[in-house]
Amino acid sequence: METPLREIKVAIENLYLDPNNPRFTDLQDKLQPVPQDRVVEAGVQEGALTRILNERFEVKQLKDSIRTIGFLTIDRLVVTPLPQDGKFVVIEGNRRLGAVKSLLEDHRNGQEDLGPEILLSLQSISVLLLEECDSAKREHMARVLQGVRHVSGIRPWGPYQQAQIVAMMIDDGRGMVEICEILGLPKRRINILRRCYYALEQMREDDDYGDQVKPSLFSTFDEILKLPKVRDWLEWTDEQNTFLNEERRKLLYSWLVGSEDDNGQRQPAKIVDPKEIRKLPQLMADEIQFKRFSESPALGLDEASAGAVAPKPGIQWQSHLRSFCCGKFWDERRTTALV
Repeated sequence: METPLREIKVAIENLYLDPNNPRFTDLQDKLQPVPQDRVVEAGVQEGALTRILNERFEVKQLKDSIRTIGFLTIDRLVVTPLPQDGKFVVIEGNRRLGAVKSLLEDHRNGQEDLGPEILLSLQSISVLLLEECDSAKREHMARVLQGVRHVSGIRPWGPYQQAQIVAMMIDDGRGMVEICEILGLPKRRINILRRCYYALEQMREDDDYGDQVKPSLFSTFDEILKLPKVRDWLEWTDEQNTFLNEERRKLLYSWLVGSEDDNGQRQPAKIVDPKEIRKLPQLMADEIQFKRFSESPALGLDEASAGAVAPKPGIQWQSHLRSFCCGKFWDERRTTALV
């Protein structure tokens, strides 16, 4: 089925949120379908805007991005005509339209101060008009478009590709706040992407292991950098975005991609699943078992972890000693007083 789409430019005041958007059906309030001739009513649009600004739809990140770089028309809104001449309802892109309308409202009431270039980019927007005279067919085509977008979906970038963009922006001198706003991602996520990307790049530059780097290792480094004990063991530094301890770093690489033993025999990787990294802190707590694991190419992580002994809680001998001494002192004073 060919979907007839034609690009047109529409003033923002002639674009309307879809009050019957399928994403609203899982909110707590049960909504009655709104007839097409009532979509333009102020109360209907206010209700739709309030719902689309719900935290779970993550419109705030879109607002941050649009506030910083304006409205990008790379991924266009899709609209259908309303009964009122020259007015259109958005069937695909309600979050973006909601972000624009919310920003303009914030600008009008003084909560935002949008620059001239940003304001200009929001006055009129290039959209794709779904041209189909038959209303039933048009409704069907609209749901097909929404299904393709939100059920099968556009294939998202993998985390490595996302991290690469973050690193490029950092190398261009962009600040963390600006990167968060442009990409619409929280600072914590940006930091994760940054750390993992540079950790992978450090491995890529290693003479012994660089040719075995794969983007799939991103998740492994994500787990490594989340664990303070493992991160500190490798001596990670945020200032230089590197692991400083070269010996331990190479040892880690051998666990991830395999290594050769003293007889020249190739040993498989000790850590295959990224989640296995979570066993390392407990293993590290048993110095003897961790040393065996580190020095024995054939000793696997599961086997080593099974033999690890958790450290016993230390006895607070200082407090016991103070308690004993103080008790003895008071007993002696009491005995003296009685005599």
